[in-house]
Amino acid sequence: MAGLSAHHLQAIHSLLRNRRHRVPLDATWQFIREEQEVGEPRGNSLYFDDAMLRVLRRAAECASGAANLLASAPRGNRPQAAAQGFIDEKTARQRPDDGFVLLKGRLPTPLPTLSA
Repeated sequence: MAGLSAHHLQAIHSLLRNRRHRVPLDATWQFIREEQEVGEPRGNSLYFDDAMLRVLRRAAECASGAANLLASAPRGNRPQAAAQGFIDEKTARQRPDDGFVLLKGRLPTPLPTLSA
């Protein structure tokens, strides 16, 4: 576990947060696979089952010192997270700038009243 760098921990965090079961088998994931002995290589990809993901999460939490690697992550998949009201540009039902109007140039005095 001492061999996991911040780059490796970020790759593991991304895998767990996005709830994927497959990643491209590149040098980063090859190192993680050899270090943690998890994952099943198939062609150019590395596959994980639920048990392997739990082992990988525990190993990353131990290596990083974080009590819960995904404490800020919402529960469920992306549509379920959006339904819970999680505000994120990629998961929200509406864009963060919806409901705003961009004005450019000199503003008239007094400012006109805009509808919602």
